[in-house]
Amino acid sequence: MPTLIKPGVLAKALNVTTNALRKRRMRDSDPYDYLIDSTTGRANYILEELPESVRTNVEKITKRGTNRSHEQAMKEDWKYANTLGKANARRIKIHEDEVAEKAKLQREKEERAALMMKARRDPKRIERDYCFWTNAHEITNYWDSIEDYERYKNKKKKKFQGYY
Repeated sequence: MPTLIKPGVLAKALNVTTNALRKRRMRDSDPYDYLIDSTTGRANYILEELPESVRTNVEKITKRGTNRSHEQAMKEDWKYANTLGKANARRIKIHEDEVAEKAKLQREKEERAALMMKARRDPKRIERDYCFWTNAHEITNYWDSIEDYERYKNKKKKKFQGYY
């Protein structure tokens, strides 16, 4: 089974556009062998049939670099550990501290919200909610006067007035 590559990869290797490759295929002037998928109708180029110079460019484009983790690079590479590694370690630590602080604040906020919900849902009733002490030696008004009551009642009741 031949290795197939997409037109975009070949276009990047040849430094042309995919539209230019498509026009070459339409004119039958494309020097590179390709296969057209019968289900999707898309063209794929055969890597083994490409010239050596083009093939090396394609392999440079498609080859993945080996990424090492920070911990692995700190152990293996002395230069990384003494230059960029220190800065990366500091940045990683700062980020972890920020994430931990945000998580702590979020947890506290959720706990406060849970306590407020509990207080709203099930209020703790005490005797002061039902009665309170008064001073027997002072004369004070603990209720509205009758005048206030009459004024409020009259404000509420509207008198009927005709339109004419």
